[in-house]
Amino acid sequence: MLQNLSPELIWFLIGLILLIGELAIPALILLFFGVGAWVTVAAIFIGIASNINIQLLIFIITSILAIALLRQRVGFYHEFRTFIKMH
Repeated sequence: MLQNLSPELIWFLIGLILLIGELAIPALILLFFGVGAWVTVAAIFIGIASNINIQLLIFIITSILAIALLRQRVGFYHEFRTFIKMH
């Protein structure tokens, strides 16, 4: 069944599943991998990720960059929102 799906759709669904998983388990980690999957979709659409090796490389690099650059900012927002709900 998966062999009939386009790579763009597969990466999009992986990102969607990861983002939904983040909503179910708010650990602030799946979010960044979901973003990495969707950046991979964008790379496929613009034509720079033609094979699976490049796609995996883009996914890994963008996920790690998202974690390194955004986790502190998103984590602060998440903690602030949790603080507001408690008070």
